[in-house]
Amino acid sequence: MDVVGDFAIKYRLSLILGIISIVCILVSFLFRTRENPSSIIFTTNEATPSGQLPNTISVDIEGQVNIPGVYEMDIKSRVNDIIVKAGGFSSEADLDWIAKFVNKAQLLHDGDKLYIPSVNEKTGGDATVMGTVSARTVVNINTASLTELEMLPGIGEKTAEKIVQARPYNSTQDLRDKKVVGQAIFEKIKDLISVL
Repeated sequence: MDVVGDFAIKYRLSLILGIISIVCILVSFLFRTRENPSSIIFTTNEATPSGQLPNTISVDIEGQVNIPGVYEMDIKSRVNDIIVKAGGFSSEADLDWIAKFVNKAQLLHDGDKLYIPSVNEKTGGDATVMGTVSARTVVNINTASLTELEMLPGIGEKTAEKIVQARPYNSTQDLRDKKVVGQAIFEKIKDLISVL
């Protein structure tokens, strides 16, 4: 009998166990790769590595509040919550404008900005717009979630889905060029959207 045959017979049990170990390692590696793919998938809602949505959002409040700045807020926070966190309105805040255009019961979203003007500022606004989007908040049509898009005037569930499917956009005019929305809806939302 040759040397290889003698070796195989003598160490038969060790070889079998070694082969089984290698097979087990390969199988576990394949399952691990399936569970943690190396490719990154972008979604409209940012998720933590565990797959759970974050519990906090960052919101910027500026203008006539006592402590302006960027605040970490609970994901279920409303406009009134950040006003309270910012120390309330300053004595220079335009309370009439606030009463007309700021919906204090509206839910906040990550990246929202709320600006409170003073009584000396020339302010405009549209009460219907402010009722659906936080005061002077601009929605990024390249990154907004379906829920955020549906908050825009005239945008329902199906149109929001069409907006997401037609991404990316180089300009807001792409919504018209790609025939995602009609001219009437575009006129309603053009000042409330951005691609930045």
